Amino acid sequence: MVIDDTTPTISANPQVVRTELTPAQRTLDAVLQPRSVAFIGASNKPNSIGAELFRNLLRYEFQGPVYPVNPRERAVFGVRAWPDVREIP
Repeated sequence: MVIDDTTPTISANPQVVRTELTPAQRTLDAVLQPRSVAFIGASNKPNSIGAELFRNLLRYEFQGPVYPVNPRERAVFGVRAWPDVREIP
């Protein structure tokens, strides 16, 4: 028995090559590979979902800017918080 553990590449399968993204692909790209994140509900409250999820964004070093949004906080884990998503630059 022979097991093929090779991974297809662009040169191995030229039908997969696309030069332009469709609108649906661009939408998915923006969702799956964002350049920045506005986190509505980020919190300093221990054990809250807003604190845990925001801490994970920081812990795993998201590469773009992260904007915590919470009208009751000035900063969340040391990152300036915004009271409303419309106020983010």
